[in-house]
Amino acid sequence: MNDIKTLLPQREPFLFIDALLAASCSQIVGVKKYERDFLFRQELDGRFIVPGAILVEGLIQCGGAGLAWMGLTGDELWGLAVLERVRWRAVVEPPAVVTMKVSTHKITKRMLRQTGAGFCGDQPCLSATWCCVKFR
Repeated sequence: MNDIKTLLPQREPFLFIDALLAASCSQIVGVKKYERDFLFRQELDGRFIVPGAILVEGLIQCGGAGLAWMGLTGDELWGLAVLERVRWRAVVEPPAVVTMKVSTHKITKRMLRQTGAGFCGDQPCLSATWCCVKFR
């Protein structure tokens, strides 16, 4: 699909989606390959891990990129307003590929609500629900 940089304002090193695999009204699917670099200095029992906040941001970016690709968000800037029901299912250790699946529950002219889940292979690693609002 389109270059992610045309769909989102984020840039490296804060861009946490590499590609959209699918985008429809029913589901948005994207991927991110996490390498072992300076962002992943967080350790758990001596293992380097992808910080949870980065994984959640990847889900949100995946949802935003999919809506932008479908032309549902326009050229306006959107920002995270509410994050809820975040569940950590597994630790993600780089190098790892995370597949993100996002569903849109509601979208209006000023707000949107989505739910997403991340997977390493077949194993779920996180899930969350969020709301974004359009900046004026």
